[in-house]
Amino acid sequence: VMGAVPYIKDKDQAMGGHWKWIAICNLVLIAVSLIFGYFCETMPNAPFFSPFEAKRQKIYDEYAARRTRELLLAKELPKRASTLQNLVDVVRPFSSKTAFYYPSGFITALFIGISSFAYVIIWIINVRHGVEEQLEALKQRAVAALFKQIVNMGEQFYQAVGQDLPDEAQKFMYNQLELVVSWFDDLVAAVELALTIGIVVAALCVILCMVFSFYDFRLKALGMRQGHRYGPGGKMNVESSPTFVGFFITALFAGFAMVAFLVTLVILPFVWPLTWEMIWGKRWVIVTLLIPHVIHSVVKKSIVKCAYAGDHITNRFIASIVYFWQLYLSLVAGIAGAAIRFVMGLVGLLLRVPMVALPISPEDEYSLVKDAQHQAYLSAIFTHHILNAPLFAVAAKRLWNICAARRHFEERKKHWTSTRSMVILLLIRFPMLKRYRKAALAAQRAELERRKKMDLKALLQHEVHLAEQAAAAAGHKMANSLKGAAEQHFHKFEGSRSVVPHSVVPSEKASATL
Repeated sequence: VMGAVPYIKDKDQAMGGHWKWIAICNLVLIAVSLIFGYFCETMPNAPFFSPFEAKRQKIYDEYAARRTRELLLAKELPKRASTLQNLVDVVRPFSSKTAFYYPSGFITALFIGISSFAYVIIWIINVRHGVEEQLEALKQRAVAALFKQIVNMGEQFYQAVGQDLPDEAQKFMYNQLELVVSWFDDLVAAVELALTIGIVVAALCVILCMVFSFYDFRLKALGMRQGHRYGPGGKMNVESSPTFVGFFITALFAGFAMVAFLVTLVILPFVWPLTWEMIWGKRWVIVTLLIPHVIHSVVKKSIVKCAYAGDHITNRFIASIVYFWQLYLSLVAGIAGAAIRFVMGLVGLLLRVPMVALPISPEDEYSLVKDAQHQAYLSAIFTHHILNAPLFAVAAKRLWNICAARRHFEERKKHWTSTRSMVILLLIRFPMLKRYRKAALAAQRAELERRKKMDLKALLQHEVHLAEQAAAAAGHKMANSLKGAAEQHFHKFEGSRSVVPHSVVPSEKASATL
C-alpha cells in the first residue's frame, strides 16, 4: 500500500483525502496485533503476555466451583440486580462473580461503530455548511433577479417618458426586496439552528444506543443462563450471528443521519418565523382540541375511581353517567390523543433506529416484516451463550480431560477404572449426591404415585361413607339397588387386593357419576 500510494491519483479525495493515513494506521495495528500474538504464543508464562484463554479458564473454574457449592448446599439463587447495579457491572472487569465478558465481535462492532459515528458527524457538519452556502447563493440569485426587474422597469419608464421613475413608485419594489431578503436570512438562521439541534439530538441518541447495547447484551446473555429466551416466540439461531457486526455498524451510521434529518424537519417549522406565525395563528384551534383531552384525563383520574375499582364496578349509577360522558368526550379528545400517539411513536422510532438491541417492528404473529438486524443481534447473544456458558464450558473441559486421560491410559495398555467404581468414589466423596441417583429418583416417583393413589382411595371411601348415610335415610330398597354399582366401581379401582365392605353404598350423586 505504501508503495502504491504515490501512483494512485484518481482516489486522492477518498475518505476526505485522508485514506492514505487511514490505510497505513490499519497496517500498523495489524502488525502490532500479530507481534503481540506471537509473544503470547511463545511466552505463555509471562504475566503481560498471558493469553486470554488461560485467564478465561481460571475464572470459569472459580465460577463453576462456587455455583456448584451453592447448588449442593441448597442455597437460594441470587436475586436479580437492580438497573443501577447492572449499569455499574457493565464497566467492571472480567471476574469470577458473573464470569461474563463481551465477545470480540461485539467489541469490534462497537469500535468500528464509534469510528463511523465520528466520521458521519464530520460529514454531516460539512453538509450543514453546504446547505447554508446553497441557501445563501439562492438568496443572492433571488435578490439579483428582483433588482434586475426594478432596473428594467426604470429603464423602460425612461425610454417611454424621458424621465427617471420617481422613488415613490419604486418604493414598494424595494420593500418587497427587503421582505424577501429577510425571509431568506430567517430561513438560513432557522436551518442552521434546526440542523444544530438535529445533530446534537442524533449524537445523544447514538451514544445512548451504544450504552444501552452494552447493558442489554450483558443482561440478555446472563438471562439465557437461567433459561430465558428472547425474540419472536423465543426462536433464535446461530446462522444469523455473522451479520451482526455489519448490521450494528450500519445501524449507527444510517441511524445517526436519519435521526438528524427527521429532527431537523420537525424543528424547522417552529424556528422559522414565517411558519411559526402560521402555527401561532391557529393556536386557539390547537387549544380547543387539547382541552377535551385534558378534561378526559382529569375525569379518568378522579371521578372514574368512584365508579370502578380494578376489575369490577363499585357504583353502577355513577358508572352509567361516566360511561356516556367518556364516550362522547373521547370523540373530540381522540384527536389530541392521536396526535400525542403519533409524537410518542415518532420519538420511539427515533430512539430505535440507531440501535439493533430493540426491534423496530412488532414481534408477533401479525407482523408482516421481521427485523433482520435485531434478529442478528439476538443470534450473536445466543451464539456467545452456547459457546461460553461457564458451567457448560467447565463441564465440557472436564469431560474432554477425562477422555484424554482414558485415551492416554489405553495407549499405554493400563487399566482404566470402571464406571461403577467411579460412581462409588463419587458417592463416598459427596454423599449428598445419593438422592440424585437413578434408583433414588425412581423410588421418589413411586412413592409420589403411591401417595396419590392413597389420597384417591380415601376420597372414595369418604364418598361411600356419605352414600351409606344417605341410604339409611332413603330406605333399604334404594340401598340394595345401588349397592352393586358401588361395589363394582370399588373393585375396579382396588383390583383383586382390595376388600370392599358389604355395608357401604354410594349416594345418588356418586351413583349418577358412576
